[in-house]
Amino acid sequence: MAKLAEMIYNDLIARGREQDTARHWKTWTERFEQVCGVKEKYDRSDVIKFLAWEREQKFTQNSINTHLRPIKLLAQIQG
Repeated sequence: MAKLAEMIYNDLIARGREQDTARHWKTWTERFEQVCGVKEKYDRSDVIKFLAWEREQKFTQNSINTHLRPIKLLAQIQG
C-alpha cells in the first residue's frame, strides 16, 4: 500500500469515518499515485494529469468530483 494512501486512510479513521469510506478513498489515492507517480508532494499539474486520465476513462463529472475528495484531503494533509 502506498504511503500517502495509508495517510488518507488513517486520517479518515481518526476523523471517525466508516472503514468502507476510508478504504474507498484509499483506493482512489492509490490510483492517483499510479497515474501521477509516487512523490512526496504533488502539484497542480499532477491533479490535471489525473483529471485527464479520468476523462479518458469516461468517468462522469459526478464520479470525478467524488474521486477528487481524497485528493483534496491529501492537499490539506500535505499543507
